[in-house]
Amino acid sequence: MASSPWPVGFAPGSFYGHTLQKWVGTENLCMLLYDDPAFVHEMMEYLEAFFLRLAEQYLYHVRFDFASFGEDIAYKGRSFLSPAMFREFIQPHYVRICELMRSSGIETIFVDSDGYLDELIPLWMEVGINAFSPLEIAAGSDPLALKREYGRDIVIAGGIDKRALIKGREAVDAEVERVAALLDRGGYLPAVDHSV
Repeated sequence: MASSPWPVGFAPGSFYGHTLQKWVGTENLCMLLYDDPAFVHEMMEYLEAFFLRLAEQYLYHVRFDFASFGEDIAYKGRSFLSPAMFREFIQPHYVRICELMRSSGIETIFVDSDGYLDELIPLWMEVGINAFSPLEIAAGSDPLALKREYGRDIVIAGGIDKRALIKGREAVDAEVERVAALLDRGGYLPAVDHSV
């Protein structure tokens, strides 16, 4: 099995944000959850089988250090679907893929999503996802509060407010100072909370 002196990540896919959203559009997808749930379930089952087969092929040949699902499933203050809908439509499809990745030695499995993820984090944790980014401050995320709540059970990346970057050195220094306490708690990768 191939290995690398540098951290190597694996992106098994996206159920919501980078796939179904692109196939049908955000608004249409939200409406389909109500108007045609059977079709949404069918798409999710297809994606799970596809991502699982893809993962099996890659994980057989390469030793990965981490994995990351790209979901973009949230916006300011909320996710695009309720925790109950997430549990019904999306959560079950992570299970087999996460089990396969864990059995291959991957200990850190990220979800990368814009917006406010807090209400979905416990549901992702139930299936073995334990890392979250970019923790967008403008959406209401509070990385320090998440570390207080979950401690070393989660890894977080991001949490540095991108808006501070345009306000000058003092604002940047204050923002970095704000997240400095996260470093002492472990499981934190300092980064800007979204694309710059």
